[in-house]
Amino acid sequence: MRWVGRALAVLFGLALAWLLAEIGLRIAFNSLSPGAQGAIENVRVVPWEDGRLVPLPPFYWDRDYQRVLEPGLKNYRLGVGSEAFHIDSISLWGSRVGLRSREPQWPVDIAVVGDSFAMCFVEWDNCWVEILHQDYGWSVMDLGQTSTGTRAHLQMLKTFAIPLEPKIVVWQWYGNDFNDDYGFGLLRGEYEALDAPPTLAPKPTFGTLAEYSAVYALIRDRLWHASHAARSVGGQTVDVLGVPMHVGDDYNLYAYDLSRPSNSLGYDLTVAALDEADHVIREEMNAQWVIVLIPTKEEVYANLLVETLGADYLDKLTEGRARMLALCAERGWRCLDTTDTLQAAAQTGEIVYRAKDLHINPRGNELVAQQVGDYLVREGLLPGE
Repeated sequence: MRWVGRALAVLFGLALAWLLAEIGLRIAFNSLSPGAQGAIENVRVVPWEDGRLVPLPPFYWDRDYQRVLEPGLKNYRLGVGSEAFHIDSISLWGSRVGLRSREPQWPVDIAVVGDSFAMCFVEWDNCWVEILHQDYGWSVMDLGQTSTGTRAHLQMLKTFAIPLEPKIVVWQWYGNDFNDDYGFGLLRGEYEALDAPPTLAPKPTFGTLAEYSAVYALIRDRLWHASHAARSVGGQTVDVLGVPMHVGDDYNLYAYDLSRPSNSLGYDLTVAALDEADHVIREEMNAQWVIVLIPTKEEVYANLLVETLGADYLDKLTEGRARMLALCAERGWRCLDTTDTLQAAAQTGEIVYRAKDLHINPRGNELVAQQVGDYLVREGLLPGE
């Protein structure tokens, strides 16, 4: 009986320690390393509810618009820790497409189309699109959708911007748009895959227990990584001005490399979509437009990253932006490159990008808003206050 009692005491102690570890991992989640967060992000917050430590992103693939935000969201939390933000979304005319935007205020001065850099991965008041409204007094509609390219932006323009009748269309461009345009064609079944992106070895789900136990999920994840030595394509963490910043994804290099058949096709698709957009905006909408180019964080902090990433990697990232600037010059389009503005801030020691993903942070959004707003006023496209 004495040994039974001791065994039960040990088991109780282990169970209590396990329970405290489960609670502790949940409480400390935002302070864990990115690897630990990734290992347990799908664990339930409490066993009796389906809510996960990191809610699933409220986006879904769509044949017409590539990827769209769910409508009707209220204070939906995305991200973890200090980089988390909240999303509200509206719907125009009963559409299935959610917009992270104000309701239309007539007359509409600006309609913004673009990807996640237009939708913004910061709190709404810090989004450069909303800052254009706050600081310049313009009525602005944000039609940005994450993980989309130029062809999808053209469809958003036709569906939503034409009825809104804006004076100006601000067309936000990012360097993976060529690859996104190629991917949109794959989604629509327009052609077979031309090449494949780098991928990690498939990672198992570790079964039902890993859905409920953060401790078990973390242990299984560490053991799995210890036995799989495949080279990571997920980039690396580098100290940038005192901030541990995630940079150097191989997937981004794949998406930017214009020597790949997929991106070469994507470039042609982008040009055709922009030519059509130019006609629609000028002839059908009787409006004007500005293409706003956003660089990668690696380009902005290139002088601090060249030894880590290499000059060849950084050169690949700039090629698409150079192509776009050349295209704008050839077609006579207004192209506003924000690279110099963001680099100037970085050279004075400012952090203008989020640490854990590719998006600009609140300060970066502020700088983009100021450059775009001042440009629109300076060019006489909209009046300033």
